[in-house]
Amino acid sequence: MTDTYAKAAIGYERIREVLEIERDVKDMPGPRPAPNSKARLNLKNVGFHYIRIVRSCKNVSFSIEQGK
Repeated sequence: MTDTYAKAAIGYERIREVLEIERDVKDMPGPRPAPNSKARLNLKNVGFHYIRIVRSCKNVSFSIEQGK
């Protein structure tokens, strides 16, 4: 039980550290709402990796509807 609690406490601290990181990208002043459209984003067989040898995602496909 103590080991589980310790791991959870360490995990919580790490999550808190990540959430408190200051973002480098800032919103522009006076943002305007996006125009209303029926747009959809479709991605098919997308891959992503941090280092050329270690692939994080492979053949990911999904669609995102407007407003999601």
